[in-house]
Amino acid sequence: MDLVPATRIDLEAYLAVVKNGSIGAAAQELCFSGASVPARIGVREVVSHYATCR
Repeated sequence: MDLVPATRIDLEAYLAVVKNGSIGAAAQELCFSGASVPARIGVREVVSHYATCR
């Protein structure tokens, strides 16, 4: 998969499709400085990526 730099806009867009509030809150607390995420990504991948990106 191609990787792209994570930005605040990316994060907010991903969280918009993650309905679980606790997952969203946990993801918002993460530091995304220098993080990379797949360019095309699904909800499960978002949750998995950000849950392991602490």
